[in-house]
Amino acid sequence: MVGKSVFGVGALMAASVTAQTAPDFPIQVSQQLGVAYGNNTVSPPGEKFPRPETANPPSINFSPSTPSPSTSRAVLLMVDTEVPQNNTRVQLIHWLATNITLSTTTPLAIPSPQPVPYLQPSPPVGDIPHTYSFLLYPQPDNFSIPAQYADLAQNRIGFNVTQFVADVGLTEPWAGNYITVQNLTG
Repeated sequence: MVGKSVFGVGALMAASVTAQTAPDFPIQVSQQLGVAYGNNTVSPPGEKFPRPETANPPSINFSPSTPSPSTSRAVLLMVDTEVPQNNTRVQLIHWLATNITLSTTTPLAIPSPQPVPYLQPSPPVGDIPHTYSFLLYPQPDNFSIPAQYADLAQNRIGFNVTQFVADVGLTEPWAGNYITVQNLTG
């Protein structure tokens, strides 16, 4: 019996080490991205945040593990996977920032303008808690956003993170994290 308990605890610990994005998120990441709203750092991943605390964009911190990144620029995505639409749940892009320069300074400097400016998490009142996943990718040389995404900032709902990543030529993400937000008061 003790063996099963030790194994169970070990499996839970291993899962918590590798689960930096939500369990049902289509892209999984093993390295944690530093995300902080004000003085509140997202730790552990999936921490529930009050909606008012998410009014402004979070600060993003990234300390690359070895080997160090081969590029000095990054792409940041923030996606809600639980937006209700026609009796189903779809994705909505909350933030797309490009040309983020990696450096030893923390937090990372997010340049302006951004292709898709930060949008505060705002689940419908009384809906289930929504999951907001953050992904940091290496930005390829000559990176550009294809024409089919030109109006992404105006048409955020129905976003498909997996398709977008493939269409823009992103590789494996460096790091990720996620929060949950529930709107109980409006």
